[in-house]
Amino acid sequence: MVEHVAKQVRVPASEFGFYEWSGSTIEYHRNQIRTHLGFRTCTTEDATKLAVWLAEEVAHAERRPERVREELLKHLREERIEPPAPGRISRIVASALHNADVAWSVRIASRLSPETTQRICALVGIDDASRAVGEGVAGDRQEPTGEAPAEDDDLLALIKSAPGNVSLESMMTEIRKLTAARSIELPPGLFATWRPRCWRPGGPGRRWKRPPTCVRIRAS
Repeated sequence: MVEHVAKQVRVPASEFGFYEWSGSTIEYHRNQIRTHLGFRTCTTEDATKLAVWLAEEVAHAERRPERVREELLKHLREERIEPPAPGRISRIVASALHNADVAWSVRIASRLSPETTQRICALVGIDDASRAVGEGVAGDRQEPTGEAPAEDDDLLALIKSAPGNVSLESMMTEIRKLTAARSIELPPGLFATWRPRCWRPGGPGRRWKRPPTCVRIRAS
C-alpha cells in the first residue's frame, strides 16, 4: 500500500521511513486529512455526550466493554468524529457502563414498595441507618452495621443454595426456595426491559454496595 501511494504522489517509498510521527508536521497533515474527509477532533463536550449516548442506547443492554467500544467507534464514524486515544476511549466506555448501571439500579429500586425494599435490606443485614447513608444522607459507602436475624440468614442461604441431585427432597427444597422468594413480594415486571447478567461478588474484604444498587442486585 505504501508503494502504491508513493507512486501516486511520485515520492520514493523509502521516504516513508523518515517521516516524523510526532510534532507540528504530522499535526498539520492530520488536520488536512480531517478537513478533506469532513472529520473533526473529539472535544471534551463530545466525550461527555458520547458517554451519555452510550449509557442510554448501548450500555443498558450490552455490558461487555469490547462490544460497547465497537458501538462507540461506529457512532464516531457516523458523527464524523476522529476517534480519540485508546485510553480516552476506555474512559468513555467505563463511564457509560457505570452510568447505565446506576440508572438501572435507581429505576429498578423505584419500582419497589418501601415494604419490599425493607424486606430485601433485612435479608442482607442492612438496617435503616445504613440505608440512609447509602442514599446520600451521611456518606457514599458503608459497611453493614448490624447482624441480620438468624431467620434472614437462613432464608438467604436457602435461596442461594444449589439444587443438588434430583430427588423428592430436592424438589421439596426448591418449592421452599420458591415460596421464600415469593414472600419478598417482588412486583411483576420488575426487571422488564432489563437484560440479565452475571454479578460476581467480591472477596472477604469487599464493601457492601449501597442501595439502590444492593436492592437491585439482591432482587435479581
